[in-house]
Amino acid sequence: MKEQQEFLVLRYSLVEEPQRAIGASPLPSRKGNAILPALERDREFVLNGVRYSFVGFSSVAPTTDFIFPENRFLVGKAAKLKLAHMGTKVPGDIVETHTDDWIPVLTIIDLEEQYIFVKKDWRFGTPEQTMRALQSGLREPVLAKYNHRIFVEGTSSKEHFWRIVSEHRRFYRLELNLISPNILETNLRAREALAALKETLIISFAYRPTGGSV
Repeated sequence: MKEQQEFLVLRYSLVEEPQRAIGASPLPSRKGNAILPALERDREFVLNGVRYSFVGFSSVAPTTDFIFPENRFLVGKAAKLKLAHMGTKVPGDIVETHTDDWIPVLTIIDLEEQYIFVKKDWRFGTPEQTMRALQSGLREPVLAKYNHRIFVEGTSSKEHFWRIVSEHRRFYRLELNLISPNILETNLRAREALAALKETLIISFAYRPTGGSV
């Protein structure tokens, strides 16, 4: 029986910088491909004094059991460097040495829907630390080439949202932090889309359904 593995489900989004950059390239037709420069040549980067690396990313070919478009999924590893302290016993003493100890976590990227699946490993860090590390590693190359800032966030669970709604009698305030223009309807202006979202929330809370999505 195969061992089940738990993954963090994250999503990345791209937001154009307000100030135009000379020589910036247009985004690829499939926007998710914009992160490819950050994954090349086992690239290393540093966040808060800790060294990380994206290692061995390559596309996955579809099979007879799993059919999907070519070059949609990438599989590789995100790795975090820790120094392992070793003690070697010699006559009359213990000699301390240090050696690199890379902690790899399996990482799958969906370039079409812009999802990132990261195998959970407490040694790599908390979910928040993992998101910050991935975002930091992807951001600089994407910003330099496309003049777009990248954000990596956890995905929300509609079941969890509605469970919270059902457990409370009244809500006095709800704040939504929208960081990606991709979630807005492209055929509407931003204000119209947000107004429609607000109206949906008002109706939902008025009727207090036990299921649904926002």
